[in-house]
This record gives sequence, structure tokens and C-alpha cells, in this order.
Amino acid sequence: MAQVQASLHVSDSSRTEQMDNESTVNGYEVIGLENLPSDGPALLIYYHGALPIDMYYLTAETMLKRNRLIHTVGDRFLDHIPGWRLVSRVMKVTSGSVQSCVSTLRAGELLSIAPGGVYEAQFGDSAYEILWKGRTGFARVALEAQVPIIPMFTVNIRECFRTVSFAKWIFVRLYGVLKIPVLPFYGGFPVKLRTVLGKPIAYDEALSPAALHEKVAGAIAELVREHQRLPGDILQAIGLTGSVDGIKLLIQNETLLNNLLDLTSEESVSKDAVLCLVNITAEETGAAVIVDKLSERLVPIAYQAVLDENCKLSDAWCMVLCNITRPERLVERVVQQLLAIEFSLEKLTTCFTRIAYNKQKCHLNYLGPLFSNVSQSKTGREVFCNQTTGLLRRLLPFVHHDGSIVRRGGAVGLLKNICFDSSAHEWLLSEEMNVLPFILLPLAGPEELDDETNEKLPVDLQYLGPDKKREEDPDVRKMLVESLAQLCATRKGRVYLREHGAYEILRELHKFECSPEGDKIVLIAVENVVDILIRTEEEIGEDNLKQLDIPDDVKTKIESLSEEVEK
Repeated sequence: MAQVQASLHVSDSSRTEQMDNESTVNGYEVIGLENLPSDGPALLIYYHGALPIDMYYLTAETMLKRNRLIHTVGDRFLDHIPGWRLVSRVMKVTSGSVQSCVSTLRAGELLSIAPGGVYEAQFGDSAYEILWKGRTGFARVALEAQVPIIPMFTVNIRECFRTVSFAKWIFVRLYGVLKIPVLPFYGGFPVKLRTVLGKPIAYDEALSPAALHEKVAGAIAELVREHQRLPGDILQAIGLTGSVDGIKLLIQNETLLNNLLDLTSEESVSKDAVLCLVNITAEETGAAVIVDKLSERLVPIAYQAVLDENCKLSDAWCMVLCNITRPERLVERVVQQLLAIEFSLEKLTTCFTRIAYNKQKCHLNYLGPLFSNVSQSKTGREVFCNQTTGLLRRLLPFVHHDGSIVRRGGAVGLLKNICFDSSAHEWLLSEEMNVLPFILLPLAGPEELDDETNEKLPVDLQYLGPDKKREEDPDVRKMLVESLAQLCATRKGRVYLREHGAYEILRELHKFECSPEGDKIVLIAVENVVDILIRTEEEIGEDNLKQLDIPDDVKTKIESLSEEVEK
């Protein structure tokens, strides 16, 4: 079943061991280290904190884990610091012209640049606003070197060290004249730092430097929005829920947990209290305790907060609901709590489908993963498949939503889970629902197909043209392909997919997944579906593959092979 977690600080797939000096000072982890190429060039673009200690840590982490050194562009004033030139030669730090940066990348190296530089370091604040002043040099470097850009942001980087906030306008003027750091800083607070490496932004020759600048700035702003508590808060950053050990200590005390839930209604501390619940529920152990001890109170409170269009914490409450429904063993109990509230999922669907529903700029994107998690439950699937309310039909368009990968991924996860129920296949493929175009369109690329193939395809997929872009996220592509695999369970489903061009779309997708841009896991998923579609029904010999009786020893072998493939 597709399941999604919302977290301010935890990523099981990319948690890193902490080096001794990092653990002593702050504690440090990297989320998304797999987005750094193991070889070949890439340009890291990052938000500049008051002190760029995150780059020091990431450089060390990359050396230890990938045996690669990240070259770094530093400000020219550093050259005037005694002894710096020796350090910079060893650590490959240069002031860097466009041409020298291009040369570094063409040599196959990793290079990091903070476009905001010293200005962003000094005059940024707890709002984490990007202060790049229209600088496009990094974009010109990436375009000339033809390399991907990896957006980077470190959670709590401004809670570790801060610049003073008084008389800032004077220091802005001084910096404009002197071009060296003039604003005092303070800190060294023991907060947990988490560097988030976003998905690579591929080289696109059609983009101008200004357009690429905007795209990268938007990607980093999205990382800030998804991972950073805004405005930043030092006390929150060093709190108990900022570490796994702290959470383990907290969840042992039911009184504390109840008091924490009470604090969510106290205006002065409500934001901190809700974000603590996000962190606690990000780990399955914490989520289980919250469901056991608090779900009867918490679920209605969270639901009402999401429904309140003037609530400033709706997004955080969405994350809490998302986290406690992620584990399959917990979801049924939470679903029952939700369904005890009349028309709860119907009303949440209305919140989700009205993009500007919340008047306080909460996006409610995490309702998508919540719906995906809820549909792990048979009871949840039945609500979404209710033909009278038409919830699934209202949510299907978000499979193609460009504004947020969280929202889009949640809608795709919901569709995949609905497809799990073979009794719903005839309805899903009927003229009323017609889910196949929603699955195939994101998998289709710009490849030109002949007239005969186009005639087979659903109307939405015919003659797409050279500008058609395939879904960029491999996890989303995998869920879409797995949806097709579920629809292949029945004879009617297989016949329908063959007659409507599913094989031809998968054939082109297979070529893409075999390319350097593709993904090995998605490739295997595609081959599994194609292997079914190319067989005749006589060869398959079963009306419903889900009704096959597979021996336990064969099941164990299949599960072991799947685990090996995904490693």
C-alpha cells in the first residue's frame, strides 16, 4: 500500500551517522544524500546561514560516505584572512569566476555556490527569505557546463548562529561601501542541523539564466517551506522533540502528552505544541503512542483545525494526521475516529480541492498523503469509492497537479491503493470514471507515435507533441506503474489496457527508464507489467491473478527478491 510520512526532521531512507564533532556541537544529518551523484559533475546551490557550518559538515559527510570532495565558491574577502589561502587550497575553496567554475564542473567535480553570499548571511533572518538580489552567475555556470543543479537547505541553520537585528539599516549601508561582513553574529546554540538535498534540476538548454535563477530559487523556497519551522525559533529547535532520544523520553509520560495536546489551544504556544506533535508522530513508535493515548481527543481537534479556513496551523495538523495514518497497523483506528465525525472525509476533500481554501496561506498539500494513507484501509477505500459522493472523481485531477509533489504524490498514492481492490476495476475503467488516462498521461513523454497507435490511445494521450514532459519524480512514476499492475489482475482489466495503448506507453517509458535519466526500480516495475500485457490470455490461464493460491515458500522468495532489488 502507498503510504506517506510528513516530518520536520526525520527521513529513514537517508538518515546518516553523526561524526563526533557534529554530535557534540549540534547533531547533524543529511536528508537526500542519494541525490548527489556518485560520480560526475553537479552544482549545489544553497541558502547561506549566518555561518556556513552546514557546508563544512556536508563536505565532511560527502568525503566519508561518497569519497568525493565538494569544491566551494567563497567570498573574495576570505583571501585577506591570514592563513586562509593554505586552507582554501586544501579544501578547494576559490572566489570563482564563471569560467573557473565551468572548468571545475567540466572536470567532473562537485561545486557548491551560495548565490546570496555574504549579503544573505548577514541580513537574512528567522523568516529564511532568499536574498539573491537577482544574481544569475550560478545559472550561467550551470547552463554553460550543462550540469544538473541540486538545491540545498539546512534546517535550523539560523537557529545555530544568528546576526544581531538592531540598527540593521546602518550595517546594510556599511556593507554596500565596504563589501565585507560588518554585522556581528552570535550563537553556537546546540540545535539539530538537517541538510536537505532536493531532487536534481536537470540541465535544460531552453532556459535562460534568469528563468533558471527563478526555478532554483523556487526549489529552495519549497525546501524551506516543507522542512523549516517559520519563523525560526531557537527554543523550539533545541527542544526535546528535536531528537529521537528526546521523543522517546517524552512519549513515556502520558501526562506530558495530554498537557502538550492542551497547549495546542493556547494561542501563545499553539504553534510550538502542534509542531512538537509533528515531530513525535514522525517516528512510528511515537505515532503508535499518540494513537493509543490521544487519538480520541486529537483526531477531532486536528480535523476541526484543518476545516477552519482561518487557522494558521492547518498544514501542521495535516502533517500530524498524515503521520498517524502512515503505519498500516494504526490506520484503521484513526479512520474509525474520523468516520465518527459526520461527512469528515467528504469535507476534507472539499478543503483539498479548493486550492485557496485556507485564508492564512496554508496549502493543505498534506491532505493528499492523508487520503493515500487512509485508503490503505478497506473502510477508507469504500468511502472514496462511494459513487454517490464521487470523492475519487473529484480527486483524480490532482494526479497531474504541478504545484506540489506532496499533493500530486498523495493523489497518485490514493489511486494506487484504490486499484488494489480488484472488485472496483470494472467501475474504475468504466466511462464514468475512466481512470486510465490519469495513469498513463504522466508516464507519457514527447515520443512521436504512429497514427495507428494514437487511435488506440485515450483522447487525452493522442498526438501529445514534442513539449510533453514525463513525470519527473521516480516514486510517483513507480506508483503509477504499480496502479497498472493492479489493473492487470483481472482478465477484463488486461484486455482493456491492451486495447487502449497501455503497452505502447510503457514501451516508451521502458526506453526512458533505461536511459541515464531513468530509475532502476521503476524499470523493474515497468517490465513486470509489460510481461503480463504481452502474454495471451490463454498463456496466463487465470481470470483473476489475485485469486491464485501461492505457496508460502514462494511468497517468501518473492519478498526476498523484492527487498534485494530495492536496496
